[in-house]
Amino acid sequence: MSSTEDGLLRAIVTEPDDDTHRLVYADWLDDHGDPVRAEFIRAQVQLARDPTDSPERRTLAFRARQLLDQHEAEWAAVLEGLASEWTFRRGFIEVIRLHQERLVGCAQLFAHLPIRILAIHGLEGRIGPLADLPPSPQVLALDLTGNQLNLDGLQGLQFARPFSGLERLSLQFNHLDDAAIPLLTAADFCRRTGLLRLGGNYLSETGRNRLRVSLGSRVSFVCEREEGSLYTFTDQRAFVTGWVTEQRQVLILVDYGGGRAAFFDPEGNLLSIERRGGPPGSDDHQLSEHLQEELLDRWTRELNLTPAPIRVKRFRFDESEGVRDFSRNYEEWAIIPGSEDANAVDSWIRYWQEENQFAWDWSWGSDWWLDRDTGEVTAT
Repeated sequence: MSSTEDGLLRAIVTEPDDDTHRLVYADWLDDHGDPVRAEFIRAQVQLARDPTDSPERRTLAFRARQLLDQHEAEWAAVLEGLASEWTFRRGFIEVIRLHQERLVGCAQLFAHLPIRILAIHGLEGRIGPLADLPPSPQVLALDLTGNQLNLDGLQGLQFARPFSGLERLSLQFNHLDDAAIPLLTAADFCRRTGLLRLGGNYLSETGRNRLRVSLGSRVSFVCEREEGSLYTFTDQRAFVTGWVTEQRQVLILVDYGGGRAAFFDPEGNLLSIERRGGPPGSDDHQLSEHLQEELLDRWTRELNLTPAPIRVKRFRFDESEGVRDFSRNYEEWAIIPGSEDANAVDSWIRYWQEENQFAWDWSWGSDWWLDRDTGEVTAT
């Protein structure tokens, strides 16, 4: 890497909200033989500036998606062996997920990437590994979900100061109980944080109410991850995915009750949902496998669907069916140490926090799991 390129990247890291630095770097890439990466940066910057849906915007978003699908491995090579997950925003990797063992020696990542959202796993109650991180004032959200952090770990966190610009802190599914409340309400790092996520800890209802009174809307007990994350779906037994007209992604799900199709723009935003029953004269609530196949085939032909993996944000067909973060019931059960209910949901918690999977609720009530990285769906 030349000193000029290094300087341009450092400017992007130092002032990540200033698009000028990103566009100057795109010009530099044009002049140094990488027009494809330059085009991608300009496209994502333009998309971030104007989120209003339009045919022109979808065309640009589709082009950006094509470029990312073709070159993501190359552009993310710096993370090989370090990060298990990443997301490009405005042309650069801004979201990464790291295991604590990878924190040592990762200073180069923070020197050359404008990391805004950082998820760390594998701490096992120890906050010490965070000391290996360089000062990172550009990080806006820190996700420490499922790291077995208790009061001692929380006390250590207030002395880990690489995140002076932190706006959101997730401490979900740790081992925090009511003894942590004074620190959660008084610690400097908590008072500066705009949103504190505490779902799935061992806090009593009385304790949670105390936190609501003290922190108001700045505390949340709903188990959820950062909004805007993309999840990959590929064709499975029960649904098909691909591209259709107007640069739209689609997921079509057909079962005995009929068909549902969710349409998304190239950036994964939900546009609309359509429903269809079976052929004329059929009982929509008792569609045979043959009629399901007929409905699916007819619908995909009408849409002129091109099969392909899709990348979309969380969505639901209705209240009971779709991709969800974590069931409210599971959250409540999980906060009672040693209870029969808590033991019953251990596998769901493990899927959610350790294996990086989200649940897909099928219409017939079974839980399936969607791996965010591969799109593979497996039954629990």
